[in-house]
Amino acid sequence: MKVRFKLKTEKDKKFYWCYIFSTREEMYDWNRKDGYDGGKHYLGVCRHTTRYLVSKNGRTKRIKKDELGSISLVVNYCTSGIIAHECCHATNYWFKYKYKDFTKLEKSKHDEIFAWVLGNFNRQVWYNWYKLEEKGIIKKLKA
Repeated sequence: MKVRFKLKTEKDKKFYWCYIFSTREEMYDWNRKDGYDGGKHYLGVCRHTTRYLVSKNGRTKRIKKDELGSISLVVNYCTSGIIAHECCHATNYWFKYKYKDFTKLEKSKHDEIFAWVLGNFNRQVWYNWYKLEEKGIIKKLKA
């Protein structure tokens, strides 16, 4: 069993899907079906989505979508450290996607934007976690 919800970046409508799985094996199987094989030792993973469209003349063109990727977590391993770690990967990719260059992070304005998005992703995971807990869904995932 798994649940999912969106983690939104800011006003640009970009987002990640956040999945919470019942077991590690379920998370591994789901990610493997989608082409990711990180072994059998990870407790969470952030994957970035890049979609391509191949035109008739053979040129590859990137399709711009609002979905940036996904974060996969396991209900019994959802610690603040693992969630912050995966949210940091998501923020890194979002920053590269938006600003194209990590050297811009050195400027204080960009540093504050990065920190805000990272904190916002983390806040959204916990906000949704507690909403799911109120509905009894977290308990079902742990069963």
